[in-house]
Amino acid sequence: MKVFKYWVKQEQSTRHDEGYHYMLACWGGSNESVEDASQIAHSKLENLIGKFKCNDVLDEYEYGTEIRELLVDEIHNSQGELIAAITRNRYGALVLNSRNTFIADIDNELPGCLSIFSSRQKLQDNLLQKIEDFSRAHRDLGIRLYKTHSGLRLFITNENIPTSDQRAKQFLKELNSVYLYQTLCFKQECYRARLTPKPWRIGLTRPSKTLPDMNDEEWATYTQWLNDYEESSHGRGVCHLVNTWGPSSMNEETKRIINMHDEHALCEERIELA
Repeated sequence: MKVFKYWVKQEQSTRHDEGYHYMLACWGGSNESVEDASQIAHSKLENLIGKFKCNDVLDEYEYGTEIRELLVDEIHNSQGELIAAITRNRYGALVLNSRNTFIADIDNELPGCLSIFSSRQKLQDNLLQKIEDFSRAHRDLGIRLYKTHSGLRLFITNENIPTSDQRAKQFLKELNSVYLYQTLCFKQECYRARLTPKPWRIGLTRPSKTLPDMNDEEWATYTQWLNDYEESSHGRGVCHLVNTWGPSSMNEETKRIINMHDEHALCEERIELA
């Protein structure tokens, strides 16, 4: 799971064969120390410079970089292993990152003209039918389903299924999970679920600066924005519980993650989702 406490940015000006100078930069993340993060950033930068000078496609390197988010909380199992973390994403929302508990993000918004001819309710009904079909095809799985603002969120509750498990890719495909979400899961080596509202759904703009690249003045501005965000988020929610299927048993690891998710994200049916 690529979640880190420390981030360091390394930059270097590099001359291309054509004679132009370019400023290249890389971030390094570590859970050990700032020094370790700096060393990782330096190693990445050296690798990037090598690719640049060889005219390799830099986007392929960028695809391998981690998401830079502020680490807010961690969950460890009885052996002291990190099994989940809460981070704050680029627009200020809290995100659950789960190593082993399977989570699928399923969107009910179709691209382009397809959405014009289908009502949101019809799309939702079709999605629910797909979930019921999935539950019948996998009766051994415990399933917990939530409704979100623009789709559904599904947990598998009775088995650990890390993203390295072949079933992870299979189940995400069967559920028609959002492609970008699938890409992100495998890139980060964990599943993700947003726990708090998107700011524009509660009357706020995005923060002007992205963590962790802030100076003291920018951090003060961000802290004020965060206070406004938390105040505006009060009484709002991210999901409603729809249904459960299959075995109800959960191991302690999954139970803790579900409880953390519900404590932050679950709200009553009467509350508009954000």
